[in-house]
Amino acid sequence: MPLPKTKSQLEIEKLWRFEGRDAAFWVELIRVFALQFEAASGMVLIKLDDADGVKQWSPLAVWPDAEETRQRLAGQRDAIFTLADELDETSGCLISKEIDKGIRGAALPLRIEDDSVPCVVTFVRYGDEDFFHPTERLEQLMIDTPLIYGANPLATSDPVTEDPHESSAPLATALTLGLLVNGEKRFLAAAMVLCNELAARFSADRVSLGWLKGPYLRLKATNHAEKINRKMEVSRFLEAAMEECLDQDDEIVWPGTSGAAAIERDHERYARKVGVAHLASVPLRDGSEPVAAVTLERVEPFSESELQSLRLAADLCVRRLTDLYTRDRWFGARWAAGLRRGLSKVVGFEHTWVKLGLLATTALIAFLAFYPWAFKVQASFILQPQRTFHLPAPFDGYIKTVSVKSGDAVSKDEILMTMDTAELELNQAELAATVQRFLSEAQLARSQASPAEMHIAIAKAEETRAALRKVQFNLDLSSVKAPEDGVVLEGEIEERIGSPVTRGEALLKLSQLDGMFAELRLPEREATRVRIGSVGEASFESRPEERFAIEVIQIEPLAVAEEGGNMLIIRTQFSEPGPDWWRPGMSGVTKLDCGERSLLWIFTRRAVDYLRMRFWI
Repeated sequence: MPLPKTKSQLEIEKLWRFEGRDAAFWVELIRVFALQFEAASGMVLIKLDDADGVKQWSPLAVWPDAEETRQRLAGQRDAIFTLADELDETSGCLISKEIDKGIRGAALPLRIEDDSVPCVVTFVRYGDEDFFHPTERLEQLMIDTPLIYGANPLATSDPVTEDPHESSAPLATALTLGLLVNGEKRFLAAAMVLCNELAARFSADRVSLGWLKGPYLRLKATNHAEKINRKMEVSRFLEAAMEECLDQDDEIVWPGTSGAAAIERDHERYARKVGVAHLASVPLRDGSEPVAAVTLERVEPFSESELQSLRLAADLCVRRLTDLYTRDRWFGARWAAGLRRGLSKVVGFEHTWVKLGLLATTALIAFLAFYPWAFKVQASFILQPQRTFHLPAPFDGYIKTVSVKSGDAVSKDEILMTMDTAELELNQAELAATVQRFLSEAQLARSQASPAEMHIAIAKAEETRAALRKVQFNLDLSSVKAPEDGVVLEGEIEERIGSPVTRGEALLKLSQLDGMFAELRLPEREATRVRIGSVGEASFESRPEERFAIEVIQIEPLAVAEEGGNMLIIRTQFSEPGPDWWRPGMSGVTKLDCGERSLLWIFTRRAVDYLRMRFWI
C-alpha cells in the first residue's frame, strides 16, 4: 500500500500544474520552497554571459516581490553569488552556511531544459539557527520542479536574437540593474553604475543621466566619464533633450515613427549636433512625478522589447537613486529641501478643504489665545440694608396691641406695638402702699424713741421705692416705638396678641431703605482675582433687563465654609441711589470686571488649575 503524500509534497506538485506566466511561476516557486526551508526571502539566479563573454549570475525572480526585499538582498549580493558559485562548482545538492553576521544563506540547484545554463534558487534566513533540511526525496522533487513544469528562464518574445542580455529577459535585466544600483551608497556612484550597465546591456555608445534641480534639469552622469563639463554646448543640447522628455512625461525615441505623437525637436537638434543615429530617452518617476531622465545613444534602432526592459529598469532604480540624491548632499541642502517639501504640502493646491479647515482652526486658536477679552467674575448677591434694628419684648408679659406688619413704612417714635400693663399697674399700686406703710412705721418708731426700728423701716421703704421705679420703667417701655424712619422687615405678630412673651424675645425687625448694599459670596478660587475698587454691574432677578453699576468696597478676611466650598463675603456699593422698589433681601447676579485676558485662558482656567493641583505642576 503506497504511503500517503505529505503536505509539502502536495504543495510542490501544485507547482507542476501552475497556470500563470513563467515570471509568476518563479516567484511562486521561491515562496513554496522558502516555506519548506523556513527562509525569510529567496531569489532565483541564472548564469549568463555578459558583454565581455564573462559568465555572471543574473537575478530572475525575488520573493517577497517588494522593493524592500531587493534592497536587503542587494546588501548580501556578493555573498549570495559566491554561495551560488560554490554550488555550481560542486554540482551537489543543498548547501547552507553563514554568509554574514547573524545571516545564513542556502542554495539549491534547479534542473531546466538547457543544461548548459546553471540555475539555482538561493534563500536567506536571519539569525543563527540553520535552515530546515527536507528529506532527500522532497529535495529531489524541488530540484526537478522547473523541468517537470517546463519553465524556461531563457524564453524570449523575440526568437531572432541570441544575446541573452537583449530584452529577451526584461525582468532579469531590470532586477540585475536594481541590485547593482541598490548596492551603492553614494548617488554619483549609483548613477555611474546605472549608465555603465545600461551601456553594456543595450550596446549603447553613450548613456547619460539628468536630474531635475528646481525648474531645470542638470546632467549628472554619463558612462565611462567621471567629470562632466556642463558649459559645453553639447551638454546644454543634451539637457534640453532630457527636459523635452520630462516636460511630456513620456519616453521619446528618435527618429520616431510617422504616427508618433511625441515632440522630438530637441532630440533631433542634439542628434544632428553630435551625429547620433538613434536616441531613446526614458523618464524616471518618483511616484507620479518625473524627477530624472536617462538618454541612450547608439547606431542601431531600439526594439520594443528593449524599450520595455529600459522602462522596467528605470522604474526599479529610481527609488534608490532618489533616496541617494536626497541624502548625498550637505545638511543645509537637505534641510532646505525638506522645508520646501513641507511648505509645498501646506501651500499647494491639493486637499483644499482640509487646508482651509486647518487654517480656520489655527486662526481660531490664535484668536482665542491672543485677542484680549474682558474677564468678568460672576456671583449671586443679596441686597442688604445699611442699618438694621431688632426690637425685642421689653419685659415678660403679654402683647396687647400690634399696629404694623412686615413691609410697612414707619416714622421715628411711631408706636409699633404695646404690652399689657394691667399686672404692672397693680404691682405699682401695691408697692406704693407698701412704701407708705414703711414710712408710717418709721414715724411711729421715731415717736417711741426707737431709732433702730426707725432706720429699718426707712431702709425697707427705700427698697420698695426701687422696686416701684423698676415697675415704672417697664410701664414706660410698654409701648415699642420705631427708633428711626424705615420699613418693617419682620413682624408678623398680630396672631400673637394676648400670648405671653419673654424679655429679649425678637418681635420686630426694622431697617432703613437708604444706603443699601449688595453682599456677594464668591468661591475662593474666583474671589482672589477681585480687588477693592473693582467695578461691575448688578441685575435683579425680578428685573433682569435693568443694570446697576457697583463697586467693591470691602472683602471679608475670613472665609465661610459652605456646602460648595469656602466662600469669601464681598461688600459692594451702588454708584447711584436705588429706586423705590428695592427691598432688603432681594437677590440677583453681579459681574465684576477683573481685567483683560485671552478667551483661551478664560475657558481653560479651571481645568488648568485642576491639573496643576492634581499633578503638582
